[in-house]
Amino acid sequence: MTSTQLSLVRGFGRFPILSVYTRHAANCAKANDKNWRRCRCPKWIWGTHNGHFVRKSAKTRSWEKAEDYRRKLEDPSEHPTSPAAANVPAIVAAGHHASKKTARVTVDSG
Repeated sequence: MTSTQLSLVRGFGRFPILSVYTRHAANCAKANDKNWRRCRCPKWIWGTHNGHFVRKSAKTRSWEKAEDYRRKLEDPSEHPTSPAAANVPAIVAAGHHASKKTARVTVDSG
């Protein structure tokens, strides 16, 4: 396998590879299954985007809404009506920090 093929397999290539998973509460009956969709535990997004590792809360407990958010992160051009569509790369970048400092993302509403 070439280094280009290997980087694409690992997700560090040109194409974003983001997935939804569930961060279960300790008392959730499905706590051992991060891909269980039907509980009310928080859903998160993780994977790579533009060569950077991303782990970000989907800010929802609905798997369907988390998938919609994941698609927006992967391709903001498909959602031109979203007010934050132009800022999606900045939001994704905020999920990856080279240092321990906290990054803040400001979305201009006007």
